[in-house]
Amino acid sequence: MVEARPRSATVYLGSYGLSLLGAGTASVLMPLLVLDRTGDVLAAGLLATVSTATSAGVGVLGGLVADRGAVRRTGDELLAGWRFLVRSRIVLGATLVSASFVAIISALQAILMPAYFTAEQLPALTGLTLSAFAGGSLVGSAVFAATSGRGGVSRRTWFVVGMVGSLVGFGALGTLASPAVVLGAAALVGATNAPAGAVLGVLSVEATPDVRRGRVLGAQNAILLGAPALTGAPLGALAAAAGLGAAAAALAALAAVTAVLALIAPVFRDLDPPATAPRATTADATTSGG
Repeated sequence: MVEARPRSATVYLGSYGLSLLGAGTASVLMPLLVLDRTGDVLAAGLLATVSTATSAGVGVLGGLVADRGAVRRTGDELLAGWRFLVRSRIVLGATLVSASFVAIISALQAILMPAYFTAEQLPALTGLTLSAFAGGSLVGSAVFAATSGRGGVSRRTWFVVGMVGSLVGFGALGTLASPAVVLGAAALVGATNAPAGAVLGVLSVEATPDVRRGRVLGAQNAILLGAPALTGAPLGALAAAAGLGAAAAALAALAAVTAVLALIAPVFRDLDPPATAPRATTADATTSGG
């Protein structure tokens, strides 16, 4: 019985890692197959939209299960989670910024990069670029974990680094200047966006009462899972009608708008906890969640 929990954790982490590996492989192969068979960027965009649109409901129901909500109270419980998300400025802001970057990165990985490297007769570089993005994310996350916390680099500093780095990285990606530039820009985006995403995740957890955490984070995950469906087909249509350059510029512009608005938003100006950070309580849930 003593070893049951470690074994369960190992099995969970192993299965989760395999799931991520399978999803990552599919995200590279499926667009390449569509482009190879049809040569149609719009078809790749529609594939990305359909494959992500059905995922949104999973987060909502998963959050309800995590909070052990009764079946007969499902509607009320879900609504309470969504109400809290909308009324909490920090949770709503973190969700919108994260969803915007998730939608941009998803369109970049599933549509723009496969189409660009296929046009350059270098389809193998699609996987290498995604690996550069993932490697940059790992490095950024590791540095964030090592330098954050009390006495370390402030959350606001990491947030600014993440937004500015994403702004520069996506700007470089938007030029499609050369495969080398695209590869380096992808690594920069991964390295800087990951710490900013970690900061937003921590803020959401800290601002959410324990009693509603599953439902609120479930609603948040539903938005993040559904966000890529909003960019897949439109980006594919833009690329088919105006070319890959226009699609890349549109993604870069969307990333720039997101980063600038996040940097000037009042809710993100003071992100570090006070000396004795108060924890959200059930009473807070009653007053904040309605």
